[in-house]
Amino acid sequence: KGGYTAMVLLGVDIYTGMRYLVDLVNHKQMKTPQIHDQMVDWASRYDIDEFRVEYNGLQIQMFEWDQDLKRRLTLHGTRMTGHKTHRWNKGDAEGGVESMATMFHNGQVSIPWGDITARTKFKPLCDQLLQFGMGQINDLVMALWFAELGCRDLYKHNKMPMYDPRAKIPARLRGRRVVKTTAGRMRSPT
Repeated sequence: KGGYTAMVLLGVDIYTGMRYLVDLVNHKQMKTPQIHDQMVDWASRYDIDEFRVEYNGLQIQMFEWDQDLKRRLTLHGTRMTGHKTHRWNKGDAEGGVESMATMFHNGQVSIPWGDITARTKFKPLCDQLLQFGMGQINDLVMALWFAELGCRDLYKHNKMPMYDPRAKIPARLRGRRVVKTTAGRMRSPT
């Protein structure tokens, strides 16, 4: 069943809280060098702030201790943060996977649906979201959750005061706000 590599790129407008699905990858039996190249490609193309990577089992060796990957990502200003998934945090009603339902219900997630290419690309994620918790493979949902956790951390830690609506920001700087991106990456055991 497993053996998929799933990556979801999620952008967030810090000012409005709107999430934007930007890109995704979902390949069976992707090798470590291909995963690393994909991460570096996204970091250079999309100016990603953070990759949130599942650190369970062998993935720690594939990512945490890979100095070459860290160096390549650092050249693009991208950091890698580990996430340990277990039954307590995955099923948590307030912070777990299902907590994303409120964002979708309230229209805070934009899914590219403008042409047949976008619909074809994002349909597997939509299908997995609809089937989550019913025993189906849900690697893309998990990758989206990791990316969402990165977005939530941007708010929680107030890393970006320019986006705080209470901050008094000169008009000449207000227009320079950008959507920040974070990518969730999950690899199922092979």
